[in-house]
Amino acid sequence: MSRESGAIHNAYLWLRLYQRTPEGSFRFDLVMHDLYEATLIKAVRRLSKSKMKAHVLELIDAGPETVPGDIEIDRVASTGRMSHHLKMSAQEKESVDKLSRIRGFPHAYRNEIVYTCTVRYRIGGSTHTQSGGQAFVTVPPLTVTKLVKWYVFARGAIVSPWFFDHVTPFVLGGMSICVALSNWWQINYPHA
Repeated sequence: MSRESGAIHNAYLWLRLYQRTPEGSFRFDLVMHDLYEATLIKAVRRLSKSKMKAHVLELIDAGPETVPGDIEIDRVASTGRMSHHLKMSAQEKESVDKLSRIRGFPHAYRNEIVYTCTVRYRIGGSTHTQSGGQAFVTVPPLTVTKLVKWYVFARGAIVSPWFFDHVTPFVLGGMSICVALSNWWQINYPHA
């Protein structure tokens, strides 16, 4: 068997692997979606610190129990959740088709995050703590979601079986085809 036929066989097997791959295999599975959501919540929390602080200050100023004086914020602690989880009914959460539902959400609905904040602040000499209130709701820009998605793809290659189950066979198959073709070229055209 010549090296050329080895490359042809590899290409044939690679094509058959692609044909037999179930639809949606190259898209994130539920574990990768969970990793994406957790990472997006952390990234947007960090990027939206000043907006969140302004939101909290607005709530404190509008509060009926706020005494006059300069407000100095010591700490804002927030907990984020994806709003589409909050809007799903219990039956929808237990649905077998949860993955296709998540994949079908439009950008604004899929990536909307709701943060509940606990703030510790000082007015005058007294320290106050406020929890709850109106949640801080934000939809990150498309560039942020794309960057987070790429980060999750790279991180998922290490921590999730999705990458090794669905992507690695194609990468290794493509590499073996390239090596076989390169070897064939070097043998048949050594001075080219």
